[in-house]
Amino acid sequence: MAAIRTALLALACAALAACSHTTPAAVRMTDGRLLTGTATAALSAGTFEVVDPASRLRCFGNYDQFSSSIELSAPVTCSDGRVGVIRLTRSPDLLSGSGTVTMTDGSVGNVAFGSLAASVIAPPVPVVAAIADPAPEPIPDAASIATWKSLDSPHADAGLASVPTPVAPSNAAYTPPSSYGGGGCYSGNYYGATSCITGRAKTQYVSGYYRKNGTYVRSYYRSRGRR
Repeated sequence: MAAIRTALLALACAALAACSHTTPAAVRMTDGRLLTGTATAALSAGTFEVVDPASRLRCFGNYDQFSSSIELSAPVTCSDGRVGVIRLTRSPDLLSGSGTVTMTDGSVGNVAFGSLAASVIAPPVPVVAAIADPAPEPIPDAASIATWKSLDSPHADAGLASVPTPVAPSNAAYTPPSSYGGGGCYSGNYYGATSCITGRAKTQYVSGYYRKNGTYVRSYYRSRGRR
């Protein structure tokens, strides 16, 4: 079959006086270096050559131009002495394809020819890491609100629920001592104040205490009695 195809191709080329098909080719190494050139299928041989104008690096090789396999591999040699292997997967019409190149020094790159060469020539799109949305602030629970209010923190004016004021036990009702005397006299509950009852200075301190009926009397000052 290969011999028949070769004979038919030879006859067609003889009729046309020339027989070759040239397509663009490109190689981009992982270090960013780009080599561009052509791949040519002719009756005499299948050849490819790519060049990096910046460094003047030239890589070239031969392949089986009569192969109808979708998978194709070919040796490659570069002007800096390195050698490697190109492995391609071709389109059904065999006029384009893409793959990889691996050099003996461990360097690798992407290869394409025909209409797919443009995908290698185009600069790679940088990958931008997604920025995560900031975590929402936690909603304070009732215990936290009570703590903020009790500490008189800045949160106290944030419209949060108020914390109830502690109250004395129901069995210990508070009754303040009377500081009013006859005739509307008022005497303050502090050391040295004049008593409205005796007219003397309050210099005797009385500690708070509970009455027999459970009523709590707060501590206060009183004047000393007559001797």
